[in-house]
Amino acid sequence: MGGVERYLLYLSDCLTKKGFSPIILTRYYPPLPKKEKHTSYTLYRIGISPFPKVCRRYISGFQEFLGDHFTYTFLGFYEAIKLLTKINIIHPQLGGEHDVFLGVKLASRFKRPLVITVHGRFGHQPEDIPPHEKLIQILKQADFVIVNRKSSYDFLVSHNITKIIKMENPVPTYQYKKPKNLKNFNKTSNGKIKVLFIGRLSYRRGAHIAVHSFIQAAKKNSDINLWIIGDGPLKSPLIKLVEKEGLCKRVVFFGKQFDVRRFFWESDIFLAPSPIDNFPSLSLREAMAAGLSIIATDVGETKDIIEHNGNGIIVPPKSARVAEAILALAHDEKLRQRLSRSACKYAEEKLNINSYCSSLVKIYRSIMY
Repeated sequence: MGGVERYLLYLSDCLTKKGFSPIILTRYYPPLPKKEKHTSYTLYRIGISPFPKVCRRYISGFQEFLGDHFTYTFLGFYEAIKLLTKINIIHPQLGGEHDVFLGVKLASRFKRPLVITVHGRFGHQPEDIPPHEKLIQILKQADFVIVNRKSSYDFLVSHNITKIIKMENPVPTYQYKKPKNLKNFNKTSNGKIKVLFIGRLSYRRGAHIAVHSFIQAAKKNSDINLWIIGDGPLKSPLIKLVEKEGLCKRVVFFGKQFDVRRFFWESDIFLAPSPIDNFPSLSLREAMAAGLSIIATDVGETKDIIEHNGNGIIVPPKSARVAEAILALAHDEKLRQRLSRSACKYAEEKLNINSYCSSLVKIYRSIMY
């Protein structure tokens, strides 16, 4: 489950408490069910999937046309209008642009206001949002646009989009506060400084930097361990590297985890080591709410959230520099505690989902008709 998915679950729970009834539409991939009914939302998976084991980002051309446009925004549209009855707001999330195309069609069909949240950066790098004219025109038609990046805000304002606001992606900070009298669930790491990495094990997320930096730090400090949560293309080579270095007992690969809070609560240092312009991840925000000492690389808009030596440590995206930061925090408990308190305070004041949701509800009510 990626950041946008967790964001939607957090948001649905908060909106339900404020009297809304969220419905989530997404692509259908077998063998997942077509419908799920949960306490705070109903989820429908629509369309058909000719490529059930292939992610959208890895297909192109005619396959992309079939997988996204025809089966999702065309066939899925007709499926959606049969499923939806009373709708007040259509709110697509712009990560993949076809979600927005579908949202625009549904807003027009039901004659309801359209809010679009932009998750990401406009540009031409992998995983960027292509800034083509059709998409810009759709954003201009929206009743309101929400962005989570300053660069996206500046880009859209320069294209004469005026109904726009920047809002940081939030987390339910109350869910991430460490419980009192928490019992350790991993006895093999008691008494050690735990370093935590959570994310897709890919180059973009910096999984290789996390492991290489830990290997360098581990040679100078025998009291640190590394926990890795996630899966991805770098998992196998990283495991082989750890085995080669003889660190199998100190580096644990836990794989995918649905609920990562216990890992936050039993860790001391969180690594956000992306080597490229990657927006600060939701897991970084969750780590701040959980009170970890943060080490983040100086890429993209990380400095919009992390203040160096204030609520975290910022270093260049090089394993040697990350290793130095790990060692510095491992040797200085007072520094870890100070950074922890500052991170918690920032998360509570700036990233709290209750404040975010209250602002979102004001936007909804201002455009509902």
